[in-house]
Amino acid sequence: MAKRCTPWEEVRARYETEDCTYRQLAEEYGVSIQSIWTHAQKECAAVSALVYALAGVLQEKGQLARGDIREGYADIAGAGDCAREFALVRCGLEMLAGQYPESVEIGS
Repeated sequence: MAKRCTPWEEVRARYETEDCTYRQLAEEYGVSIQSIWTHAQKECAAVSALVYALAGVLQEKGQLARGDIREGYADIAGAGDCAREFALVRCGLEMLAGQYPESVEIGS
């Protein structure tokens, strides 16, 4: 049975700093392996959503000058007046980097 309030930050820290498997953590904290995996993937999904949304809106507007998106890397350049789109996505990325500094890094 799952604990009422699982300390996900603690679980994540233990996974990253100790030699623990998802199975070991799931058993110790009384949650499913799927729950452990889901929480580990949150920031990746959030970053991907922001980056793909930016590339998509720029492409729809004919303003995508460069779009190189790979696992763990994104390089997007816009053409024309698209500063607002970039500012909005950068704001979201900065918020994620603040919450998950070990996983989200923003380049120049």
